[in-house]
Amino acid sequence: MLVLVMLLGGCSDYAVSGALGGAGPGGDGAIDEAPGLPPHDLRTDPPPVDEALPGGVPAPRLQDDPADPPLDDTGLPPGTDPPPDTDPPVDTAPPGDTDPPVDTDPPVDTDPPLDTAPPPDTDPPVDTGPAVDTSPALDTAPPVVDCASSPHQTTTWVLDFPERKDCAWGRDGNLDRRNEHNQARFVEPVDLDLPEGATLCTLAIASTTDTLVFDDHMTLTLQDWVLMAGGSGFPPDAFEEVDGLRRFDWARVRGSAFSGRYDPYWCLGSPGSTCEVPRTEEVGRLALDLAPDAMARLAEAVQGEERLHLELAVYGDDNDGDCAHTDVGLRVVATWVAP
Repeated sequence: MLVLVMLLGGCSDYAVSGALGGAGPGGDGAIDEAPGLPPHDLRTDPPPVDEALPGGVPAPRLQDDPADPPLDDTGLPPGTDPPPDTDPPVDTAPPGDTDPPVDTDPPVDTDPPLDTAPPPDTDPPVDTGPAVDTSPALDTAPPVVDCASSPHQTTTWVLDFPERKDCAWGRDGNLDRRNEHNQARFVEPVDLDLPEGATLCTLAIASTTDTLVFDDHMTLTLQDWVLMAGGSGFPPDAFEEVDGLRRFDWARVRGSAFSGRYDPYWCLGSPGSTCEVPRTEEVGRLALDLAPDAMARLAEAVQGEERLHLELAVYGDDNDGDCAHTDVGLRVVATWVAP
């Protein structure tokens, strides 16, 4: 009890005998407090408790004990490690934005496009020598076959041109009537087909009768190359010459004056070629067999043509009976060689 009184009061004004004998100056067992403090009765008011001692005895609060070491700012004696912080870390990050995202325009991709091409081959080229072109040659020209050293094959066509007369005056490229001039013509075409790649070697034409009549006159052409022409119509030099051949052109002689009613016809390759045609309004036969040099020039001009276009044409100046001929039957014989 003495220790308790000293710790709480810290003063000799308390009567020890009162503490031990149960009575103080007032004779009622209460301890007189220090002046300025409220009265405290140990019998009924226990001192403040910081923590319980064993047995439930309240421990006095110790204040200003000179034997205690001074405390630092942390409330611990100097040199004492603070206890570890067992509290979980406080998340100081701002709370997430719970507002729904605002739909904005899609972002524009400003990155350059990725080059997906394979990387260049950095290996040095291997010299394999000059490149050899194994592709077939794109030579579209037909092969030229020598007719003299190759076996010939023969094709024969029999053509029929029915009797006819009258010109289409003023139409179909014709002019109106005019005496003794080449004002109109009538053309009868036919195609002669050769095997693919064939080279023409010889050509012969002959009428099937010897009773042919032409009024006013006639021409015979193959792919527009003149085979025979003239009579009372026009001279050979009326047409353009190309490599010894004459190319027919109606515009060059249309409207021109007749060259002479009794002038003979002329044929390709004359005089070396066989050329027989009755004069204007006379009866006769037709025969044509080209000379070798003329035939060679014609074969070269039509080389590669599988379809040969033959035209028989008759002319007139002003009569209703012009642009006329009797029934004409022609036999065309061609020899050719295959590649």
